[in-house]
Amino acid sequence: PLLTVSSFPPSALDLLFSEELGLVLEVAEASHVKVMERYLASGLQCLRLGHTQGRGSASMIKVCVNGEEVVCEEVGTLRALWEETSFQLERLQASPGCVSQEEAGLMKREGPNYQLTFNPSEKPTLIGSAHPRVAVVREEGSNGDREMAAALLMAGFEVWDVTMEDLLSGGTALDLFRGLIFVGGFSYADVLGSAKG
Repeated sequence: PLLTVSSFPPSALDLLFSEELGLVLEVAEASHVKVMERYLASGLQCLRLGHTQGRGSASMIKVCVNGEEVVCEEVGTLRALWEETSFQLERLQASPGCVSQEEAGLMKREGPNYQLTFNPSEKPTLIGSAHPRVAVVREEGSNGDREMAAALLMAGFEVWDVTMEDLLSGGTALDLFRGLIFVGGFSYADVLGSAKG
């Protein structure tokens, strides 16, 4: 990744290490101007940070502030620094040998290699005119349900938001749906025994 920061009202340090709510999006180069215009037109602060290049632990992270390079380091090195405290704590709780193996493996970690057997399109379409009804089932502590629903809507499904309370109370029946999607997360905030069914 390459991050280029120009002069902004806050200092570069404030911007790059802010604890405020923020969102980083990666969009196609041809679309970045349009995306920024939409955010700005909605009154939201939007900033182009840079672009990605390369992948894997050996790829570089470069940060420039007002044209001056302030960070230039391999992803693997920065990841190791980020994870160091976690590994030290884990050594107190687990087998130090296992933790060392995990730490060594982190430096070798690469993204998955895959080869598509089809030509993907940006707007997938379902065969046929029907929109299959599916339920995204969630519980207190679930996460990713909105993203899952958005992906299913874009793919042409009729998406219902269903909670476990809907099912337990009889307000919604499973036979209404052609598919069920259970999203991730920690049911009931990971309370002991919450996974019993």
